[in-house]
Amino acid sequence: MPSLFNKAAARVARWVCCCLSVLLGATPAVAQEMSETGRALTVDDLVQRALTDNPELRALHAEWAATLEAAEGARHVMPQPRVNYTAYLLAVETRQGPQRHMVSLSQAFPWVRALRDAADPMVEQAAATAARFDAAALRLVFEVETAALRVARAEALAALMHRQREVYADVADHLAAVMPFGGAEHGDVLRTSLMVEVFGDRIADIEAARDTELATLRALVRVGHPESFDFVADPLPVGAPELPIAAELAAQMAARHPAFEAFAAEARAELERAEVEANRVLPMPSLSVGWGVIGRYDTPLPGTGDGGQDVLMVGFSMPLPLYRRQYRHAETSRLIRSEAAAERADDLAWTWRGQIERALVRIDEESARLERYDRDLLPIASDATDHYGLEIAHRASNHTDYLLAFEQELQLRVTVVDARFEMAVELARLNMLTAGYIDELAGREDAAPSVAVDTYGDAS
Repeated sequence: MPSLFNKAAARVARWVCCCLSVLLGATPAVAQEMSETGRALTVDDLVQRALTDNPELRALHAEWAATLEAAEGARHVMPQPRVNYTAYLLAVETRQGPQRHMVSLSQAFPWVRALRDAADPMVEQAAATAARFDAAALRLVFEVETAALRVARAEALAALMHRQREVYADVADHLAAVMPFGGAEHGDVLRTSLMVEVFGDRIADIEAARDTELATLRALVRVGHPESFDFVADPLPVGAPELPIAAELAAQMAARHPAFEAFAAEARAELERAEVEANRVLPMPSLSVGWGVIGRYDTPLPGTGDGGQDVLMVGFSMPLPLYRRQYRHAETSRLIRSEAAAERADDLAWTWRGQIERALVRIDEESARLERYDRDLLPIASDATDHYGLEIAHRASNHTDYLLAFEQELQLRVTVVDARFEMAVELARLNMLTAGYIDELAGREDAAPSVAVDTYGDAS
């Protein structure tokens, strides 16, 4: 693999290694047995498969290889030789006799500098394509991990809802059993049974959302049949690492993310093309070799011999660079395009800087909420649930207080799951924007699968 793409592979591999270990927890997923693939796919497997079998990446790799091939060809471009034939309607008199035909072969020779200038823009364009490959791989990893996080969130919420439904079902069964003896009213039984159905509908909605995200994962990793796809969702992260300030993250983003290298390479390519247009004013000299067919004199002139001696001719020509304005317009156009690429990079930097600031604010909010809920609210709610459960066991309280306490605890746990999910998504976004800088700070560079860029082949 050429060095240009080895760098791309290394950057994407480092980013994948860092992102997986923090965003999806340090606890390894337990593989499940499968009938077709042998085991369930972890998030590591999903990322690896998505990176090694993706049409967009294959197309970018083919575009990169084609551009390098064109650059190599541009270094050896020679104008085609020309064969010229001239027939004189009236014979031209020469010392050797009348000339009626002439055949010549000419070859133009480009300047060595012109050949180099023609190849340089294509080399820069290949560098831009390789950077776009990097950026597409980072975006693909972010999409896979975000979908996996949504699956993990749905499964966590479904587990909570199942637990709540079981509690309501147990209470409903207990109320139905004691109602004939005056221990409960008919309305209490109906109200509790209705909540069992409500939680059943919530579980169905959550499982439908999970199936939707699983379909997204299947599309990203190119699994065509649902029955051949089994995925082990890793747990959501329990906290956020210590993050740098927004200015530092923005600086790392501009220095590390391949999207900016792509814009810079495109700008350099346009500057090289502008130089090519400027050098087109330089003419290409031509050398020619000709053969003139000279006939014999019917009546030779004194001192000329019999005639009929063919002659060899050598010529040199140089075009006159009179029409330069057309090349100046083309050169100006390329310079403007280079400035436009720089402006697009600046616009992208401002847009992503705003995303970094919003992500940091969101992570701070969710982290503070998690700390408050885990430290203060959830222990109180859990104690209240246990307290009312003990009172029901000793007939010192009624089921309404117990269900209300359990419902409050459930809502707090749902909020905790949502906070962890939102924080994980924003962490994934920051890692994508900074190309893994946060995870490198945490020392998690070597924890996950590499990117099999060689799957896409090599440029010949």
